[in-house]
Amino acid sequence: MFDLSQKVYHIFFIEVGYILLLFMLNRIFHVVSRKREYMHHKFIKAFVQFALTVVMIVVVFLQFTSTKELTSVVMAWSGLLVAIAGFAAQQTLSDVIAGFMLSWSRPYNLNERVTLVNSNITGIVEGITMRHTIIRLFDNNRLIIPNSVINREVIKNSNYEGSKIGNFVEIEISYTSDIDLAIHIISQIMWKHPLVVDKENISILIKDFSSNGIILKTTVWTKDVNDNFRACHDIRMQVLKDFAANKIFIPYQHTVILDGGPADERP
Repeated sequence: MFDLSQKVYHIFFIEVGYILLLFMLNRIFHVVSRKREYMHHKFIKAFVQFALTVVMIVVVFLQFTSTKELTSVVMAWSGLLVAIAGFAAQQTLSDVIAGFMLSWSRPYNLNERVTLVNSNITGIVEGITMRHTIIRLFDNNRLIIPNSVINREVIKNSNYEGSKIGNFVEIEISYTSDIDLAIHIISQIMWKHPLVVDKENISILIKDFSSNGIILKTTVWTKDVNDNFRACHDIRMQVLKDFAANKIFIPYQHTVILDGGPADERP
């Protein structure tokens, strides 16, 4: 009876220690991820939690005579069991190993927009587990993609290594408009926009002459794709307003429809 009570106390302290370790693990990763939550933080956290759970189960089993011998046998044959389990769960192990490789190489991070070129999938990386990566599509659906599949993909990531995104904006003005004033207005709009980066190198150039007018072209640089879409929209919207206020005209084609009388009477 005393021996059983002692083992119960041992199991109690083991469980308390397990809970404390999980609490400390969560706190550590919370502090580490406070500045920015990296993808490999989530993966390592999930792996450590899994390892702690396995160790806790083994230690609890070793406390009882009825399970101690079985546990010892299982551990002695662990190499063979791992080989059998590995053969039976090749795809699962492949996903776990691929998760390690993705976590180590970090081709993308959480909340980044990526494109899986081979699969033609574009979305926001929302999370990663030991088996799969979660990508949120723009219709708010989620794709649960095995890590081994992503590891074989060609990944397009505009945020890799802190790169910036550039997008062309073309604006056409009439031949009678003040071209210097038009360039100055576009430059000022881009300079004042909070999402535009690399403002020291803003340049507006003449791309071409069309049958309607002069085509001006510039590049809008932002931190990421989402910012670029918003910045280009805001710049075009403000250009329309400022051009109208300064009598700079954006040409457009007119279609004249003649109706009335036989064809041979028309001019």
